[in-house]
Amino acid sequence: MTTLLIAVFTSLISVWFLVFLFSNLLFKKKESPKRELFALPLAWMVASIAGGYMNATSGVPRFDVSLLQYGIGAFLLLIYYISAAFAKKRLTDK
Repeated sequence: MTTLLIAVFTSLISVWFLVFLFSNLLFKKKESPKRELFALPLAWMVASIAGGYMNATSGVPRFDVSLLQYGIGAFLLLIYYISAAFAKKRLTDK
């Protein structure tokens, strides 16, 4: 259980860092919620590919494990970005 929580936490941090990096480098002309939502799938793919090679056992990359591990982090970030966009929209509508 502790290993799973550590894996989800590290995947959340690494995907968030890649989203921050890609959104500021590639999508800086877009407005804030779109910028992160465009960068999130790209960050998930890059993190999953790198994680697949890091989880390689006996020379075989484990992309199935890394897709799931970094997918959980990407899904949590997706929930955060969507809820933050709705909260920001609700505050500006008042």
